[in-house]
Amino acid sequence: MTNFETKPDGAVREVYEGSRGQVQKDPNNSLAAATAARAEAELMRRGLMNPKTRRLIKQWTSGEVEDVMQPFIALSKSVPGNQRLPLRGFTSAGGAKRTGEMFIDAYTGVTTDRVNFVLVAYAKKRGDVPWFGLYDMSQGGRRNRNPGDAGGLSPNDALEIFSPADLVARGLPIWKDIIKRA
Repeated sequence: MTNFETKPDGAVREVYEGSRGQVQKDPNNSLAAATAARAEAELMRRGLMNPKTRRLIKQWTSGEVEDVMQPFIALSKSVPGNQRLPLRGFTSAGGAKRTGEMFIDAYTGVTTDRVNFVLVAYAKKRGDVPWFGLYDMSQGGRRNRNPGDAGGLSPNDALEIFSPADLVARGLPIWKDIIKRA
């Protein structure tokens, strides 16, 4: 059994693609199916596969981020009187992207008289896997700001941090709770 955690990204991709090819040729090949499933899980853990579409990601873009964030965006748009991004429910050009400090700075949010939260996706440079942060903006989103923190909101200030692989499983229940309070 292959230990994928010690393999480089390219090797895991090759095993995944090879195993998937074997399963397509012979759907009864349970060893290839199990190997593909384990490689897929590792690729998702590393942020190299879109957990929603199960597509390999050569490079994360704002479009891939928007795709992964769709359940959050839909909930944000469903809040009557949401004052944050009321039309689209999402922006792929947050302030740190516009100033060039981040390659990806995208977010959705909900702002009402009762709550003010954003879910932000950041990637510092092209080729980085994004991280997702949940922020309470009623305090300006800054709880533990360090003077040296670069653009955008600091990960130190986030209420929760998520990887692409655990965003929906861990983050969506929290976001649903926020939406209920809105």
